[in-house]
Amino acid sequence: MVFSEGMLVGPAIYLGKISLLALYHRIFGHILMVRYTIYCAAVIGFIILAMSSMQDILCSPPTSAGWKSAHEPHCNRTWKYSIVQGLLSVMLDLYILIMPIPIISRLNLALKRKIGIMLIFLTGIL
Repeated sequence: MVFSEGMLVGPAIYLGKISLLALYHRIFGHILMVRYTIYCAAVIGFIILAMSSMQDILCSPPTSAGWKSAHEPHCNRTWKYSIVQGLLSVMLDLYILIMPIPIISRLNLALKRKIGIMLIFLTGIL
């Protein structure tokens, strides 16, 4: 992976998750427990971003090598960290997807409307 691509992809993914968490905070932030879970998810996302950025910085090709070494692997052990980052990212995505379901299920609405609202939030699967 090219260094600049690696440095841009992580923040782009993190900012997408933060925007959803900000939406949840605006809608459900008045519930104290939900607010804390949103903050926890944001911190976990930031940790994933920091891990990704550090991996890209530490495993970038040396500047003296120039362009000829851009596609040669410099860190052979990065796949282990990539698997951990991927698993954490998928778990955070599922956490963000499932977070509003218990709150919506407790609303004082007809079952048909609750299902409709849940389906709107579950469009994140797409």
